[in-house]
Amino acid sequence: MTKQLKIRPTIDDIERISYGQAAKRRGTGSRAVPHRLNSLERKEWDLAKRRRYLLLRGTGWRKERG
Repeated sequence: MTKQLKIRPTIDDIERISYGQAAKRRGTGSRAVPHRLNSLERKEWDLAKRRRYLLLRGTGWRKERG
């Protein structure tokens, strides 16, 4: 049994999938999971990039993404 190496996605890939574009590296994101951010989430994401950390209200789960 081979152990798969988990590699964190780059910020560039996260930025791309948050706009609904494809990631540069395979295995980042999933077509079955919507990653595009709405306007409120976009503001929070931009603020988090400037602060270098992210604060979420609640659990971070939206029922319309289920």
